[in-house]
Amino acid sequence: MTCTQITCYIIALITFLYGNCQDVVYPYNNLEENKTSGGLQQTRGPVYAPNRCPPNQLLYPGDLEDDWTCDCSPGHVFSPQHQQCFAILREGPCGNGFHLILRNNEVIPECVENPCREGFARYSDGICYELGKPGGPCQEELIGGGVFNINITTLIPECIKQLNPNIFNLIDKHPNVTNKIPPKTNSTGNPSQTSTTTKRTPGRKSWVVVKGNVGKK
Repeated sequence: MTCTQITCYIIALITFLYGNCQDVVYPYNNLEENKTSGGLQQTRGPVYAPNRCPPNQLLYPGDLEDDWTCDCSPGHVFSPQHQQCFAILREGPCGNGFHLILRNNEVIPECVENPCREGFARYSDGICYELGKPGGPCQEELIGGGVFNINITTLIPECIKQLNPNIFNLIDKHPNVTNKIPPKTNSTGNPSQTSTTTKRTPGRKSWVVVKGNVGKK
């Protein structure tokens, strides 16, 4: 079977399972602990829902069954000035020769001069290496190394062990993920076609789905 045939098979399988592609949400790598409801085991984790969240954001589950939050994808930070999420250590909203950083104990990113080329970052040895590429300053993953990329917790470039989830495993583990996300509604309680309203939660460096005006939580 050729790569083209495999790709077509995957697309057909997803379409069969989820229906209209505009309504599809894709499970993301990191999953929360399994939760039990009514004797049934449920796995709730962040999902990629481009029809529900702005670019570079995922839909994260909250504490309640119908509580879902649009938040920046791992490795991205929110810029209040531009009202968008951007990849850290990338040019993003900055001019040529600059990149976006987030300093320690700060919640607002800023543009600073990039000591490396776009798509590269400086390692602890002072040398610039390409992000997301095996090799560079990292040993092979099989012997304890990884890929030089952004640590999504510290937002610092380092050697990261990559996760390569199998799409078929994701589908098997999350056959009803779309059923867990409530439809958007307007003030009358009817389905709405308007975009999701969000507001800033400083402690989490994220945005949450709310009704009404936008303001600090």
